[in-house]
Order: sequence, then structure tokens, then C-alpha cells
Amino acid sequence: MGSTDGIVILAESGYAAEVASICAALGLPVRAIAGTGSALAAATALGLEAISWTGDIAALPPGPVAITGGDGAERHTLRVRLADADRHATTLIHPDATVGLAVEFGIGCIVSPGARITSNAVVGPGTLINTGAILSHDDRVGRDVTISPSVTICGGVTINDRAWIAAGATILPGITIGTGSIVGAGAVVTKDVPAGITVAGVPAKPR
Repeated sequence: MGSTDGIVILAESGYAAEVASICAALGLPVRAIAGTGSALAAATALGLEAISWTGDIAALPPGPVAITGGDGAERHTLRVRLADADRHATTLIHPDATVGLAVEFGIGCIVSPGARITSNAVVGPGTLINTGAILSHDDRVGRDVTISPSVTICGGVTINDRAWIAAGATILPGITIGTGSIVGAGAVVTKDVPAGITVAGVPAKPR
């Protein structure tokens, strides 16, 4: 069961269960899962307190907060609102993730098991790095980016704020992904992607 001073997981999906597992692997108690839909079902399945949450920061139990929503803009908004309420978003890195030398994480990042961040990389606040994703040397990842399972990001790549890289995508060396852009599942990105567009396919093209 959750501890009265444990982590509060904010979620809208079953990904809440994965984040609870990261907490368990780190030896961190979970106070509750707050959110909607399948996130609440995950809380019940795990024997954790389920809080139906409509967005009121003051209604959350005390303690650090893990923000897990898939939408980067929403994560950013929640992180700012938490800070305004003198709360903070916690960073969680699973012990089975590999983190190399000179890697920097911003506040509120979540890194799942099997992820690999090799060296001299910067990961901005609120970014999610899912299971099996690879970030290589000299990568620069902005704020509130979503990196889905089994993504491969080669060296020297820049991913700007709130971009979403879907499962199994590959980004070749030196590429820049624009703010708010989406890279489709399984895509291979061979050219820079401008802000605010969706690319998919091999090679990736605008959709």
C-alpha cells in the first residue's frame, strides 16, 4: 500500500503502473495514483490508493509528484503549476537504465528500465524515456519530450521541446527535430524535421 509521505503519480493511462514499478525498483514508496481512466484501474490492480483527479493541485496528497502524461505540453503546464504551489516534479531513473558519463537530466524526467543514455547528453525537464530507448553521445533533448519504447537516437541529434518520437523510430546522426513535431512509429529520419509537423515512413516524410 502507498505511504503517507510517498510519491504521488499523476497519470491518464496504464503507464502509471510502469512508473510505480520504477519507484519500487528505487525503493521509493508510492502514496497514490491520481488521474483518470486506466490510471485508476492500474492503482487498484497494484493495491495503491486511486484518486480521481480533475486538475486541482491543492487536492493532491503531500509529497513529491511524478508527472507521467504522454502529452508534453500538458506535462509542462503541470510542472509549472506544481512549482507555483511550492511542489516539485520528481525525477525517476530506473536502476536498470544505463546512464553514461556527463549526462544531465532536468527536473521531472522519467527513465524506464532498459533505456540507454551513453555519454555527454542533455535531457530537458519533464522528458519521458521509455523502455529500450537509446540516446547516443552529444544528444540534446529539450523539455517535455516523449521518447517511446525501442527508439534509437544516434549521436549529435537535437530534439526540441514537446516533440514525440513514437515506438521503434530511428533518428540518424546530426538530425534536428523541431518543437512539437511527431515522428511516427518505425520511421527512419534522415533529414531535419521542422517544428510542428508529423513525419512517418522509411525514409520519414511529412504526413
